[in-house]
Order: sequence, then structure tokens, then C-alpha cells
Amino acid sequence: MDSSLQPTPSADWQLYLFGKVRLVRAGAPVQLPTRKTEALLAFLAVQPGEHSRERLASLFWGDAGDQAARRSLRVALNALRKCLDGRFLSSDRASVQLSRSAELWVDAVVFQEQLTLRTPADLEAAIRLYQGDFMAEHYDDWALEERQFLQSRYLETLLQFTRHLHSQSNYAGAIGMAQKALQVDPANESAHQHLMLSYHLAGDRTAALRQYQRCRQALLEQVGVAPSPETEALFERVQRFPETKSASGAVLNNLPSPLTSFIGRQKEIAHICDYLGPGSASAGHLLRLLTLSGPAGSGKSRLAIQAGRCLLEAFSGGVWWVELATLNQAKQVAGALARALGVRENPPEPILETLVEYLNNRQVLLILDNCDHMVAPVAHIAYQLLSRCPHIKILATSREPLGLAGESLYQISPMPLPLDLDPNDLDGLSEVESVQLFVERARNVQADFRLTPHNCAAVREICLRLDGIPLALELAAARVRLMSAQQIAERLKDRFNLLVGSNRAALPHQQTLQSLIDWSYDLLSLEEQALFCQLGVFAGVFKLEDVEAVCDTPDALGLLARLIDKSLVAVEHQDGLRRFHLLETLRTYALHRLEAAAELPRLRDRHVDHYLKLAEMAEYQLLGQGGNPEFASWLESEPDNMRTALETALQHRPDKALRMTAALSPLWDFHGAYQEGAMWLRRSLQAAPEDSSPAILARAYSGAGTLTWRLAEFQHAGEYHQRALALFREVGDAQGVAFSLNNLGVLASDQGDAQRANRYFQEGLAVSKQSGDLYMAGFVLNNLGLLHTNLGAYSQAEQALHECINLASSMGEHYMLAGARHNLGDVARFRGDLQDALAQYRESQAAFELQKSRNGVALNDWGMGMTLLALEHFPEAIRHLQSALREFGEQDDRGNVLACLEGLAKVTARHGTAVEAVVLFAAVAVQREGIHMYPHPNPDYQSAQNILAELRANLEAPVYQIAWERGAAMTLAEVLTFGLSLGL
Repeated sequence: MDSSLQPTPSADWQLYLFGKVRLVRAGAPVQLPTRKTEALLAFLAVQPGEHSRERLASLFWGDAGDQAARRSLRVALNALRKCLDGRFLSSDRASVQLSRSAELWVDAVVFQEQLTLRTPADLEAAIRLYQGDFMAEHYDDWALEERQFLQSRYLETLLQFTRHLHSQSNYAGAIGMAQKALQVDPANESAHQHLMLSYHLAGDRTAALRQYQRCRQALLEQVGVAPSPETEALFERVQRFPETKSASGAVLNNLPSPLTSFIGRQKEIAHICDYLGPGSASAGHLLRLLTLSGPAGSGKSRLAIQAGRCLLEAFSGGVWWVELATLNQAKQVAGALARALGVRENPPEPILETLVEYLNNRQVLLILDNCDHMVAPVAHIAYQLLSRCPHIKILATSREPLGLAGESLYQISPMPLPLDLDPNDLDGLSEVESVQLFVERARNVQADFRLTPHNCAAVREICLRLDGIPLALELAAARVRLMSAQQIAERLKDRFNLLVGSNRAALPHQQTLQSLIDWSYDLLSLEEQALFCQLGVFAGVFKLEDVEAVCDTPDALGLLARLIDKSLVAVEHQDGLRRFHLLETLRTYALHRLEAAAELPRLRDRHVDHYLKLAEMAEYQLLGQGGNPEFASWLESEPDNMRTALETALQHRPDKALRMTAALSPLWDFHGAYQEGAMWLRRSLQAAPEDSSPAILARAYSGAGTLTWRLAEFQHAGEYHQRALALFREVGDAQGVAFSLNNLGVLASDQGDAQRANRYFQEGLAVSKQSGDLYMAGFVLNNLGLLHTNLGAYSQAEQALHECINLASSMGEHYMLAGARHNLGDVARFRGDLQDALAQYRESQAAFELQKSRNGVALNDWGMGMTLLALEHFPEAIRHLQSALREFGEQDDRGNVLACLEGLAKVTARHGTAVEAVVLFAAVAVQREGIHMYPHPNPDYQSAQNILAELRANLEAPVYQIAWERGAAMTLAEVLTFGLSLGL
């Protein structure tokens, strides 16, 4: 809808489509003569753009003859023009449309506009607009479809707004919204869950339990299923809590009243309430001390406040907030507790004894906030109170545990990030808590700020750069008064100068991001400070062994554990291993400290040396006899440190960058990282010093040739391989010579020159056998077998491939064995032995999966898809071909992408749409021509030509030509998307 069409009462004309259709002008109803006229106006209003007269006549009067339908359309259009006073409706002899105008307001259109904005105010406005189902008195097919769609959007909006009301502790409002949702869908389990939780938090336990029974009954009657585990868990939680008075009643507390709304964290609040509520003992927790721990600025205090509000009814003696951040002496802690509780000192009795006497028989929750700098005295007092006052519980916020027996630590992470969302996915981004927080705080300083298609990518970037740290997001949002979201995102490289707050009421360490982290840093010992700064050289995740190799500290394990305890280092569990990382904001701070101490160059050199050593070790493990891909898999799990080391080496040590890229080239090929690997190799070869080792240069050129060949950049690949061949010959590296000859053979084969390919393979095989290099001999034999297969010399192909299998088996080379098995599958398929082909592909697939070779797995998916096509198992063929296409597309393996697309074209021609098949064939042909890649004259090629000839013969010439031109005009990305969207 045009952006000028706003939900404003100043519009002269208003069309209401929710409920009964009504047209209003200046407050007075305009009578539409017939229901068909109503429906026609509604259709034009919600379906923008031109509509052919033929389509409209068929849609609304399709049960009459053509002439009668067209006549009825003319009559209806004339009636509409009269009702609309000659406005809005534009038409010619062929088409009709409702023109866009700010004078015409349409409730259903504005409803959807409001939903794109996603703010609570907009959602509430959208809910108000929905005054009944769309065109409730009409039953045309198109109206029913639109009604169902808008009803689903309305239901989604009700539930989203219910979640917002929960975050504001507006439980009465949340109850009303959830009840509206159940009027639309009585079996909507989410709405029942919201009602249960709202009744529970409002103190009406009976209503919450009754709602569970209604939920169970509705699900069983209408859907035939029992409540989900989440609903059952909520039911059990409500059962554990005793009946209480309404939360609106007077409850003793001194909880702060924040000036801004609370966003998200519902899961965390539920966990805290489960741990500290009255049902915790019966649930087996027996928990009386819970410490919320997390990095500086992660929102521990706000979460504690919100949790305290939810727990008010559970503590008859009240919930009491004790702020410790401003204290600077241990003896002040007890006094702060006494002031919060309103307990008067009774000299000469020690204040601690007075507190114990006061709390002894009271059911109280103490919230001790900001214990970081007072851990020891707070721990001492907490121990005394908990051991002597049996009915109290304590919720503490601290970067590190208090260290008491029975303490439970709850790690508070930064807010969820939009990591996997497209930067332009407005709906998806608006559901992410970090984005919601930024937008909400931005609206506090600029009332009309909204998440829009123009700023959503920048807001996403801000949330990512600031690691979802709530305080950092709030400081950044305060800047929208002075600059756009795009400008904020660009300036976050200098985040510590940009993020200076203006909230004078905030604690000093919360007024700027710099002082926030200074607060945590200053509480570290000198040894902890040194290691924390040195960890700044790591990007992404790292292991303990990496820390011990790069950081010069005598007790890396102990110090790292202390930094983890103090929430400055995060722990991840991956594949049974523990890895660590710094939030990017903390890493930036550490690097600044390291640079200021003139330590950065030395640590970066150590970082480069360590990852160079790992790269060369991984290359040896992958390519050595019986290669170990498990060791090489670290490149996929820890890529950021390698990229950082490469960038550092390119800038300061290009000789090491060349060694590193030469070592990594087979790993990039193994993992399908062709684009990235080719980029790093090009850069390192361009920066290589003049006195570089010829042997290392040869390996780098060879790797560059392989990766650019994968990308179908055949000219560059040939140049790289020729340079590698010359250098390998110069240094007398027989294995390198044979490898380069093999690569040149593969390249020649892909370019359609079988004779030249055969010469290269034969020479490479001779060099390998002469030098006794069985590994390389097997490697060449595999490709020689593939060449014979594509030429139709199946006996020669089998001979070469079986010789390769024998060599691979003798050496324990599982990767080579898997490749030869795949090629034997091709031989069997071309010979028509389809069951044997499937068996070979499956055996190869299992071996490649064990080797964790993405390319090999995809290659066998392609082979099985082609075999299943020949067996006319079309759905299974599509599934395998699309799986292979998706993987090859992610790797940018263009040759294999085109092979998959051609296979899908064949399936579509046999069991799909002929036009779509022509589109695919045309796209493949043009793309192959563009990269100078010529298909092998094998049965796959011949069958493609035969099918294309049939399509050309069976389709009308204009239809065929239009389909061909459509495919020929597609980019590779477009045709890949098209291929993945096909289905039977």
C-alpha cells in the first residue's frame, strides 16, 4: 500500500471490510447497490495494481457466459463510479484498478501496514481495527482465502501484544488479549499458556488451574492431542504455588520503579521464580541463595527487579532491594541492609545481631545488587543470615559467585542476537529481544522512531556489534536524538567514545561503556588483568591449548577459570570440547589496553606463529598417509582466529601468510570453502616477498589453481597450475609434478579436450610410479578412470578405478577409496546397471560422511539423484538433486551446480512442467558457455540433448522461445533459487 495511505480519521472516504462491508464518505454511509459491487470494490482495494477485465469478469460472474459476464462487470463498474463520485477508479478497455489516494482509507489495508511497523502502539492500533472477520457476509473463494490469511495475522498480533503486556507486568491486559485470541482459535495452546501464566502472576491460582483444564479439553476435542510438555510444566509450576491474594494488594517491598519498560527475559524470570518461589523445595531445588552472574551491562539488576515483582506474593515479609554499588567499605554492608529493611540499630548490640533478630521468623526475599566489589563481606553476612534465619532467601547480582555452600549460580547472557536473520527481514528482526530493546529505548528519545525497511539492517548491525549487551544498546539508542541508525552503526568502531550516556541518575560506572568495563577491569588482580588483555588477540572461540601457546602466563588454566567466574570470558561446549570467547565489546577493550601497553605487536606475532603451526599440522594430518580429517575439522569450528592470523600476517609478515595459505589450501578444498580460500591465496601470492621459497610458492600456486578450478575460473586455474608445475620441476618435487599434471588433466577434461587430458594423466601416472609415490599414483588413476568413463571406455575405466581402490586400500586412504567408489557408480549407471550404481554411491556416501567431506557427500547425492531419475523414482530424485544443489551452491562449486540443475531439468521434463524444464536447460547452457565449461559426451549429455529435442518438438514454438529466453536471462543465483523451489 502507498505510504501516504495512513490510518487517519481525516480521510474523506473510508472503506470498512472487517465485519460487514461499509463505504463511508465524510461520516455518512454510501449505499453500494449489490453484494457483487461490494465484493468487486473490496477485491480492488486489497489487491493493488491493474486487473484485466477478463479476469474480473471470470472471477465474479464466471457462472454466466463470457458476454454476460463482461456486461455485468461494466454495470458494476458504472455503479462503483457513481458511488465513488467518479474518484479512485481508473480503467481502460483492457484493465481496471483502484487508484492509490490518501483520501481513501481501507481498514484491512491499514491493518497490514500497522503490522509491518511492529511497535506495541502499532500492534494495539491494528487490533482495534479488526472489528470482525474480513467480509464476514461474503463467501467467494478469494474472500475466504483473504479472510483466513487476515485472521491468522490477527491471531499472531494478539499473541505478540500479549507477550508485550506480560513484559510490562500488565497481567489484566494480557488476560484480555489472550481471551480475544481464544475467541478466534479456541484450541490455540499459546493463548491458553498466556492465560495460565497471567492468572498465576496476578495471584489467581484457581483461575490458572481452571484454564489448564479448558486448554486440555479444547486440545483433545478439536485437535485430538494432549497439552505440550511446556504447558504441563507451567501447570506443575502453578500447582506448586499456594493460593495467594491478588498481586494488586499491598505487598511489602522497596523495589525500584524503573523509568523504562522491561523487554523480554521471560524464560529467565520463570527460572528465577521456579528456584526461589514457595514450590522450590517440593520441586527438589532446596535453594535459598541464587546469584545472577553475567558480564558487565548484561541487565542483571533489571532482571532482579522484574523477578522480585513476580515473587512479591511468595514472601509475606516482603521483597527488599539492597543497593551495594556505592559502598566502599566492608562494614557498610550490614548498615545498607538495615536501612533497606527499616531496621533501627540498637547499640551496643552489633548490627548483624539486630538483623538476625528481625529476620528470624519472617519470610523475606533479600535482593543484594552489585556485590562485585564487596564479595567477601557480602558472603559473610549472607552466610550468617541464611544459617540463622530459616525463612529468608537471597537473590544476588554479581560478576562472580559469592562462594557459599548451597549457592546456585545462574549465568545471565546478553540478549538474543539476530545472527541468522537476513538484514532486511523486518518481521524476523522485530521478534528479537535485542532489537526490541534498541527500538524501545530509541523511542524514548525520539517518539516516532520505528523499525523500518530503511533502518532494519543498521539496527541489526548495532545489536551484533554490541553483543546484545543491554546497557550498551541503551547507550547507543540514546544517540538517535543526534544521528540515524546507519550513522550509529558506522561509528561503533569507536564505540567507547560514542557510547556516553546522559542519565545523571545512573551509577557512575553505568554512564559510559568505557567506565562500565573499567569498573570490572579494576577489580581484577594484576595477573588476571594481564591475561584478560592478552586474550584480546583471539577472535571468535579458542581453546585452553591456544591460550597456553599464545599468552605468556604461568598459570593459564587457573587465571582463565577466575576470568570465567568473573563473567569476563564465556564458555561454549562444542562436540564434547570446551571453547572460550570474549564478547566483541570486551575484546575491543582488551586490545585497546594491550595497545596502550605496547604489547600488541608481540602478542599478534605469537598468535600468527601459533596458527601457522596449526595450519601446517592440519595439512600434514589431512594429506598424510591414512589422513585424519578429524584433526583438520578445527578450521570449520574456529575460522575467525585463522582469518585474523592471516590478515595480521599479510600486513606484517607476508612470508608467513604465504606458508599459511599454502598449508590451508587443501583444507579449504576439503571443506568446500572455495571462494574464501581462493581470495586468501590470491592475496598472499600478490604480497609474497621476492625471495620466497620456490617450494612454498609452488604449493600456493597449486592450491590457487585447484580452488579457482572449483569456481570454474578455468583460465586462471590453468595459469596457476602451469606456474606450480614449473616450480615443482625446478625444486625436483616429483609428487608436486605429478599432482600438477593431474590437475592440468582435470582442467583439460572439463574444457572438452580429452586427448590433452589423457596425456597429462599418463605423464602424471608415469612420474608417480617412477618415484614410488603410490598415493599420487592412486590419485591420478582415479581421475583417469573418470576420463575413460566420460569417453565411454568403461572397461578401461574399471581397470583404472580398481587399481586405484587396491592402492587406496593398501595405504588406508579412505578418502581416495570413497572417490573411486563414486566413479564406479558412474560406470555402473552409464552401463544401465542402476542397482549396482546405487550400491556404489551409497558405499561412497557412507565413507565421505565419515571423512566429513561436504563435497563428497553432495557428489553422491547427485549420483543417486541421477540414478533414481533413471529408475523413474521422481520425488526421491528431486530430493537428492536439490540436496546436492544446495551444498554445491553454498560452496560456489559452479560446475557441479550446473550438473545438478541439468538433472533437475530432466526430472521436470519427465514428471513436471515442460516450460520449467526448458527454462532450466537454457540457463544451464548459457551459464556453461559463460565459463567455457563443456559437457562430457557421456550418456548424461546425450540424454539431456534427447530430452531437449523432445521438448522443442512438443511445445509450440513461441512458448518454447519465451521459456528459453527466460532461462537464458537468469543469473546463476536466480536459476539456483529456481531449481531449489521445484517440487512435484
